[in-house]
Amino acid sequence: MIALRSWWTVVAVAAAVLLGWLAGLAAPSLGWGAPVVGRSGLITVAAVSVLCLVLGWRVRRDREKPPAARMDPIAAARTLVLGQAAGFAGAALAGWHAGVALQVAARAGAGAPTVREAALQTAGGLVLLAVGLVVERWCRIPPEGDAAEGGRGEDGTAGRGRAPRPETEGGYARARD
Repeated sequence: MIALRSWWTVVAVAAAVLLGWLAGLAAPSLGWGAPVVGRSGLITVAAVSVLCLVLGWRVRRDREKPPAARMDPIAAARTLVLGQAAGFAGAALAGWHAGVALQVAARAGAGAPTVREAALQTAGGLVLLAVGLVVERWCRIPPEGDAAEGGRGEDGTAGRGRAPRPETEGGYARARD
């Protein structure tokens, strides 16, 4: 599974800021209100954040148990995916509302109720993003072997004590000659 990269979250936030700014620009000319999620959205974001943290903490605690007593690996993988999804959803939510807040603040001033709502949603999105990144970190599998060996096995090969197969070296399948 590919780890959530910080630069991808920055790209997601930047793209969402641009889209939110454009939506905030277009909404009044179409006769719509500002495209901001109401306060009930904060309750949902808080609930998802708490659920994600609880499940992530469960996986983190489970890593300290002996291998025979550990949880189902599929459940841990699902928690990892939940953390990644929460990270991207938080990035999109924060970016969108930051863009809308910038557009509305330029027209109506920083004290407008819509700007306050958008600022609250931006903060909620940033919290969800942070929770997603933390949960993903908790779900990482620690390297086997001694830390001084750099996670190498007894024979000096990387990862789980086995040498990489040439046909899949680097994580990509190679065609056989």
